[in-house]
Order: sequence, then structure tokens, then C-alpha cells
Amino acid sequence: MTASHPEPVVDLLATYFVGGASSADLSDAAVRAMEAGLDSPALRMLAGLSGETNAWELESLIQRMLRELGLSMPDRSSMVRMMARPLARGFLAGRITPDAFVDELYALSRHDVREGHHPWCLLQDDWMLARDGTEGTVAEATAALREEAERLVGSRG
Repeated sequence: MTASHPEPVVDLLATYFVGGASSADLSDAAVRAMEAGLDSPALRMLAGLSGETNAWELESLIQRMLRELGLSMPDRSSMVRMMARPLARGFLAGRITPDAFVDELYALSRHDVREGHHPWCLLQDDWMLARDGTEGTVAEATAALREEAERLVGSRG
């Protein structure tokens, strides 16, 4: 990446990467990016999307927006980590429960299991076993979640 991706761009990219997002979802994410002070011709075009837009056109607009903002398209592994960071911040701040945090990490890991996110699957297993009293303690599982959240918040790219 040529520069750190601002959170509104991460939101827009996450909406795109997850798939299944409508043109309206991407438009809303682009509007939020503009409201946060970002601007480029392609970002304005994304903000103005209406109706269904073909995948090739969306890809082209997103690539163009990133170039205009001096950024590059992150690889899938980087994008998955970028998508996990706001969740980690929410968990550390107490806005996201351990159950929700581990479930969201697991869902994200399914986008990129080959690239080293499979430990998130194990975190979910450990959390569920501890919560059910089968193995380990909730305190140990919570400490492992906190450690992963702190690692994610400190990571870049």
C-alpha cells in the first residue's frame, strides 16, 4: 500500500470486499467517506451510484478512487485484517461483546483462511468451550481475545 487507508476508505473497501453489497451500500459508504473529508472524482461517482452497477464498473471505479487518493488496492489478507480492526477497537472499548467479537472474527476468517486467519477459528472454538464450561476458563478465553484484539489494533496493512 502506498499510504495508510483512512477508516472511511476501509469501510468502503470492506463493503466491496465482503461481496453481496448493493450499489446503494457502496454509494452510502462513499458518501460517508466524503462526509469525513475525502474527495476525488471517482469517489463522487461512487457516491452517486443508483440502481445496479456491473462488477467490472465497480472494480474500475474503486481502483480509480484509490489511485486518485494516492492509495492502492490491498490484497485479500490485508483487507481482512483491515476489516477486523474496527471490531477489535470496539471489543477493547467494551462496545462489542466477546461473543460478537469472536463470531465476527470467525466470519471474516472464512474470507481468507489460507492466509493465516485460521487462528480466529480456533479463538471461537476456545471461547465456546470455555463459555460452556467444557475446557479452559472464560477469563483465559477473554484474555486470548483481548490479546488478539490488541495485536489487530496495532497492525497495519
